Amino acid sequence: MNIIMDEATCQVGKKKVTIATEQDAFDKALAVLNKAGYIQTETKDLAQARIALGKQHDVSQYGSYNQEGFLYLPKDAKSILIVDGKHNPILKNPVEATNAHRNGKEFYVEADKLRQLAKSNPNDAIKSGVLLLSRNDIKNISVDKLAEHPLSNFLLRDTAKDYGKFLKDANISSVPIYVDDKDYTQKQDKPFARLLWLWNLGDNSGFDGFSWDLHDGSRVRGVRASTEGAKLTSQKSLVQRPTLTQILKTSRQYVPDASRKQFEADIQKLYQ
Repeated sequence: MNIIMDEATCQVGKKKVTIATEQDAFDKALAVLNKAGYIQTETKDLAQARIALGKQHDVSQYGSYNQEGFLYLPKDAKSILIVDGKHNPILKNPVEATNAHRNGKEFYVEADKLRQLAKSNPNDAIKSGVLLLSRNDIKNISVDKLAEHPLSNFLLRDTAKDYGKFLKDANISSVPIYVDDKDYTQKQDKPFARLLWLWNLGDNSGFDGFSWDLHDGSRVRGVRASTEGAKLTSQKSLVQRPTLTQILKTSRQYVPDASRKQFEADIQKLYQ
């Protein structure tokens, strides 16, 4: 039986929403969320939930995959396409994308139409659904300028300034951007897509378009309108997640020393 791992309800502006977290391979986690009536979070949804629920809440302490994607172009490696959920080929083919990563391969896509839609101005890109991001803009973004940088403007929309203030309150001064290597991109035969991961506050809420481990049991979050009362709530399912310390301590008697280092490294990834 599929059970949502974690749910939290919060007030976002004039509406109440529930944010759910599921942890599994991307295709499986997305299917569980969709079956429960959730739509995968856009980056702005997660930012709004973090502001509402606070920096100590799990939505802030743990990162997750979001709707947007990074498309890498071998023939135009100086630029990267950032797509919203409507234009993200990974969301249109979640099983195929996850299987590609399961097999150690890139998820190759057709990008010609998306390239035609791409706009360098983030306000125009919000309308077209595709941002043309120059690699010259791949640098840490001051939290005071999230509304000005093309990537954070495109991803966070009207929430950019408020999220910047929230991050500053959490003693974060700048947000990093992670992308794949230009040389690696140029060596590929076709364009390929990666899903956007928004990092936890401990890692400065970085925008990550580098990760390609959809198969690896990372977190996916969904959002839906809440049917609950006005009071903010945070609910846990009957299935409770053990802490990292508990897992490492309990596993010592079962995992041989020879493979322990790699085991602990893999487990720690799940708690990033």
